[in-house]
Amino acid sequence: MDYLNAIEEMTWEQARELPSVKCSDFREIIDEIDPPATFKIFKLSYPFGATILDTNAKLHIPFSLKTTHPIDHHSVPDYLKKALSYSKMPLGAVVKNAVEVYREIGYKVFSVGVLHDRAGLELGIWENFGWSPPYTLSAGARSLYMIPKITLNPAHKRMKRHFGINYPPPKRPFDHWHIFKEIASSDSFASPWHCEVIYFSKEWHEKLNSQDKKWYKFRDYILQRGWAHSAFGRKKVMMDFIWELASNALQNMGLKTSPYIIDTLKHIIFITLGGLPASRPAEGDSLLGPITDIQKAYIDVYGMKDYQPTIMQPHSFDFNLNKPVYYSMQTPTLLSSTPDTNSTTSNIDDIRGLQEAFLHFLSVDFPDVFIDNANFKETLKKITLKFYHGEMYAYGDIRPTRELVLDDPGFLFSPDGVDRPLAENGCFIKGCVKINHLSST
Repeated sequence: MDYLNAIEEMTWEQARELPSVKCSDFREIIDEIDPPATFKIFKLSYPFGATILDTNAKLHIPFSLKTTHPIDHHSVPDYLKKALSYSKMPLGAVVKNAVEVYREIGYKVFSVGVLHDRAGLELGIWENFGWSPPYTLSAGARSLYMIPKITLNPAHKRMKRHFGINYPPPKRPFDHWHIFKEIASSDSFASPWHCEVIYFSKEWHEKLNSQDKKWYKFRDYILQRGWAHSAFGRKKVMMDFIWELASNALQNMGLKTSPYIIDTLKHIIFITLGGLPASRPAEGDSLLGPITDIQKAYIDVYGMKDYQPTIMQPHSFDFNLNKPVYYSMQTPTLLSSTPDTNSTTSNIDDIRGLQEAFLHFLSVDFPDVFIDNANFKETLKKITLKFYHGEMYAYGDIRPTRELVLDDPGFLFSPDGVDRPLAENGCFIKGCVKINHLSST
């Protein structure tokens, strides 16, 4: 049990040849600095689901290709503690697969974003300026949800025997990831998955904050990344301003709906602006985890033969892609909302209220407000929301969940090539909102 398989010590000459570093925008800057071989870089391999940064802003170090420990754990070598403890999260980059940044509160996962192996230098930016964000980082996606129910006791027992799972049958979609994580770490799982992260050691940090002119370009680059990272907050400030205008207009229109619905609509609009991720079905890629092989496990071991084992994964909305994203009212990612203790509304009532609020919102006459140099009113005209629920409640503009596959074949991705229908009564999609741009369906 050592770190040799999970940690590699590198020089810049070695790190610069990593595929994701070769195409990054900071490689040329560091090449110009030409740092000495004593300026170490550490490449760490994290297993799927492993914590990289915990809620206490404590870095985790992989103990093997299956487990991790906090950096202050007695088993972490002193040289690593000395090299990487200069910040809560040392400067670094994802160089293989992806990590998710999120906050877990109660039975909700608030996803902030996904950092992948083409994102460049993204880790430790906020921390470099002395701020420790209250978020968690995990290897692969935390926000993974199976659409079909996976609660059958006999089938789950087969999974427990085969993969050594300890977690009980999931009561809610929030619990699915815990089971996926156990499957992926099992000796019986044939497709090991890990993400790789590089961290710059203490020597880099000290030079970056020195008066050495040779390092000014790299310091400017970090400042630019910090400005880019502040986009979330800047967009949110603009959204708060827009929402104040909208709230007054909606009140004047006589719209009466719960604070929760208004906050949900605000959250969805923020998703359309690229401020936060939503979800979409996984279609065979392994960037966010060994998802396809987990799906196969549910076919072969659990015995899911009647439906496709569709898994939803985090995905940001992009006007340049014909890829709709989805927000689930039953698996909300809304971080906060004004409590409504008198509310007894059902999921279908919430969907109808959200639909009505959106139609009213479209009619608000906003002034010339710009977000990301784009006129908000013009951006809003390009957005389309579609609402889905189970067959029993679907009528008019609220469509049955079975119609999701008509617009988006991603729901029918087959991990083993066998055609199966969508599990249209799945919790995630019974009461979901499809977010797309108007040029698409």
